[in-house]
Amino acid sequence: MAILGAGLNIKFTEFKEFKDVVENIINVEASLDKKRVRQENKEAVPQSSISIDVSNRIYLNLKTGEKIKSILYIDNQKSTDRYIPQNCVSPENLNRYHLYRCPMVDNIFMQNSKFSVTARSDNLFKYSFFNDIGELLYETNSQQLTVCRTCLTEFNLIHGTNYSVFDFYPSIYLSILD
Repeated sequence: MAILGAGLNIKFTEFKEFKDVVENIINVEASLDKKRVRQENKEAVPQSSISIDVSNRIYLNLKTGEKIKSILYIDNQKSTDRYIPQNCVSPENLNRYHLYRCPMVDNIFMQNSKFSVTARSDNLFKYSFFNDIGELLYETNSQQLTVCRTCLTEFNLIHGTNYSVFDFYPSIYLSILD
């Protein structure tokens, strides 16, 4: 007989019962992990937690071993301005998000730059703005960004579409089952 965790206070008489509870906990954790990635951004993700498939799509490796199709981006911007009004920020002037492993993603990996990943489909990204001396000006959870032009060209070629950076949204990419 074994007791699994003080908080659960469950007694087992057979190993199968123990195995079923562990599998249930793992399934709940996997479900929560996927939900978090689809609702939030994972910041400063280590490169080892990213997988690239044969079609150069980016995946986040979850703790459970499952992979979820994701979008990669640099989550901050430096400016020489001392103050940037939030309503004056144009998405076209910020870092782009990436759907595929493109030359810019290779550059991010080679330089060991910090990056974030997300599976949010609403085109709202967690983003930070810094001045030229590294002081945080402000952060937002709802910054719109535009897609990388190279990644968009790849997407349009693969799917026979003709999206522009202004009419493409993460939901288009993330909803396609490949």
